[in-house]
Amino acid sequence: PTFDPLALMWQYYFTPPTVDKVTFTVGTPRRIHRYTMTREMTETIDWPQGKIVAERWHRQSEDGKTDAYVWLAPSLRHIPVKMRVSNTDRGTIEVVLDSIRVDESATGTARDELTLPRAAPEAAAGTSASPAAAATGAPQPAATFPAMTGQ
Repeated sequence: PTFDPLALMWQYYFTPPTVDKVTFTVGTPRRIHRYTMTREMTETIDWPQGKIVAERWHRQSEDGKTDAYVWLAPSLRHIPVKMRVSNTDRGTIEVVLDSIRVDESATGTARDELTLPRAAPEAAAGTSASPAAAATGAPQPAATFPAMTGQ
């Protein structure tokens, strides 16, 4: 599949990774890039909401000089809670998720901020949609987004 950089950030929310190595294409106005990322480990990281269990994914540039890491939180449906790109022309860049906000019209309620759960150590086992969620008509994100396949 081919994604734009912003859509890629949310891809795992819609189709959680099922293998430890994935390859995908990112299209920008100037180029098409092919990336392979590998799940290295599960670790507990500190972030503004406390501690959270996250899967660390790694990508190294073709020349071996630049490393990119993304920490995906299974308890938050695999959204990236931390990203780091090292040894770029501009130095090291690190981004940590601070909060998530949604439009009132999108939620149908007056809440303007989601409550982010704190992950317990047992959350490292991963999450999957329950049969009860499917039976109640709860959203099934993977049903509408293309799946990322392993290499």
